[in-house]
Amino acid sequence: MGEFYFHDLLAKNIQCIAAKNLKDLRPLVQILLDDPGDGIYTTDGNFKEYGIGRQSNDPESLAAYIRMETDDLALECAREWTEDP
Repeated sequence: MGEFYFHDLLAKNIQCIAAKNLKDLRPLVQILLDDPGDGIYTTDGNFKEYGIGRQSNDPESLAAYIRMETDDLALECAREWTEDP
């Protein structure tokens, strides 16, 4: 079980590093919509939360994501990253 958990964390870290290096944040919209998240948006290594925060640097990308997201917890997380309703 510990081995699976390690691989899961490694995958999330790789996703965060890849997202950090994106110059064009538009591809994050679909990636985040496809990611179910874990329902907890306050933990280290939560890729969905990281991606939402990353998109807060690009209002157009974040707005596109918010228009399509259906997860209330993810939308609340997005709201916390921006002051612009």
